[in-house]
Amino acid sequence: MSKNPPIKTTDTQNQDRRHDLDALRAFAMFLGIGLHASLSFISLPWPVQDISQPKIFLILMALVHGFRMPLFFMLSGFFTMMIFRKRNIKSLVWQRTLRILLPCLIGCFTIIPLIDYVSTEAIKASSTSLNLDEKSLAGAIRKGDRKTINLFLKKSGQLEKPDDKLGVTPLSWAAMNGDIETVSELIKLGADINSTNKDETTALHGAAFLGRDEIVKLLLYNGADTGKRSKAGFTALESTFADSATTTLILNILDIKPPDETDLNAGRTSVRARLLFNQFSTPASQTTPQKTEITKPKEQNKFYKHYHSWLNSPSFQINIGNKQVHLFKTSIFYHLWFLWFLCWMLLLFLAFFYLGALLFRKLNNNTMHFLKKAMLYILIPAPLLPLCLMGEILGPDTSTGILPPPHLLFYYMVFFSFGLIYFEINDCTCKLTRFWYIMLPLGVFIIFPAEIAFKENAPLNLLLQTLYIWNMAFGMMGMFHAFIRKENSFIRYLSDSSYWLYIVHLPLVIELQFLVSNWPANAFLKFLLINLISITLLLISYHLLVRSTWIGWLLNGRMKPWFTQSSIINGHRTSGPTT
Repeated sequence: MSKNPPIKTTDTQNQDRRHDLDALRAFAMFLGIGLHASLSFISLPWPVQDISQPKIFLILMALVHGFRMPLFFMLSGFFTMMIFRKRNIKSLVWQRTLRILLPCLIGCFTIIPLIDYVSTEAIKASSTSLNLDEKSLAGAIRKGDRKTINLFLKKSGQLEKPDDKLGVTPLSWAAMNGDIETVSELIKLGADINSTNKDETTALHGAAFLGRDEIVKLLLYNGADTGKRSKAGFTALESTFADSATTTLILNILDIKPPDETDLNAGRTSVRARLLFNQFSTPASQTTPQKTEITKPKEQNKFYKHYHSWLNSPSFQINIGNKQVHLFKTSIFYHLWFLWFLCWMLLLFLAFFYLGALLFRKLNNNTMHFLKKAMLYILIPAPLLPLCLMGEILGPDTSTGILPPPHLLFYYMVFFSFGLIYFEINDCTCKLTRFWYIMLPLGVFIIFPAEIAFKENAPLNLLLQTLYIWNMAFGMMGMFHAFIRKENSFIRYLSDSSYWLYIVHLPLVIELQFLVSNWPANAFLKFLLINLISITLLLISYHLLVRSTWIGWLLNGRMKPWFTQSSIINGHRTSGPTT
């Protein structure tokens, strides 16, 4: 490949630092802390459920989630190319090993177990006060009181009434408890087989999750919808791949005694086979098949079905330490999944770089510059393809398993590649993002509301999601370029600390969520309090325990205490960026 033209140096773009983009990277990290702090106020599977859950938090979560990680991967690609051009391939691989791979692996053996512990303790403490109304059908089924169940089955208006505390229907409680007698009675009395719980799961989800094969068979026989997705985006089949930590977490929330692990694994294996090969069994006694309405357009696509059946296939299931681990579905990395994805992207980057060096080695600089610009325009619509294979939640999916699903790896690689090429074209004047003051309002006040309004119109919704991501990414880049053109010591400090804060924040955030969950206070005040206390404590820990220690060196390069003259040389940092 021909040698690239020299890179011009400006106040905001030099070979050492892009202060505006580095600050934006840190801002994306802080947004992640805020997003996780909001989850206790949203009816999604999370260790802590606050007594106050305004719907505005769901909108705010979707607003941030819709662009944050694509923007982060774009910035990561930009800084990857910066380091590559400054140094060489060996230095890049070594730097990424230290800054990304090692923190990811260390986090898996330290932070991840701590998250599990804090989550379990919070759920146990919450479940001690769990007092479902036993004077209802749902409560009687949960308790297993057969006499009371029979009394309620004779009354009208109770068949589908969920309990007040958890929002779980009688049919779902019976399915999860393995009470096939009550399941049969409820179906005979006309209970809706596909009625949903508070989290939009159905009885089929609960039965599949706990490996209740006979109940799954009965539900399918009576027309259960196998394609129904929960609010978190999971089908009944996908719920059978939940790892032991997630299973324990959910069972503790429901206050259900965990089944024997061997029986659970055997039951889930049988359920998977049934769901994969006998999905739409029909009652033989009926003259016409009982139809299951598929309301999600994606679920009607054959390729979508086959692709996700392949992802969920038991072929990707292995045994590690007498535990079944699904390479795609078993959660391993939790919130550190993005570090694992970056490791894969580095390998892909090196492979494509060497391939490009062979294919385009005879092209001159002008031709190469033209091809790079053309690639940027080609990448703009590229997210539409993997978005077609994602769930129904607004914004991109994530994956915390050992193997990244191909469509998600491709999706985030699009933005990573955009960052790589954007550095190469040397947009010193930021022409691409100069209309940020139009892009940001357009994204927040027009495109995002349109996403929600046209959520059931899949083609239009996917187009709007793609437009929203690029508008917000370019808008945020332009805004930070407009306001942060030179180094600011306070912003620099926050940028340096953001990596540490994001890696370790979850246990503290979950604990704070639990402490305020039952306060009769405004949800926004509690949300702000969680963020304020967690960020303050984590900043203190960074300053005292990390910044000038080996941990700071591992995360950000060799660091010095704040405001020492030796930490800044000619306005430049002594080590490279972390992303």
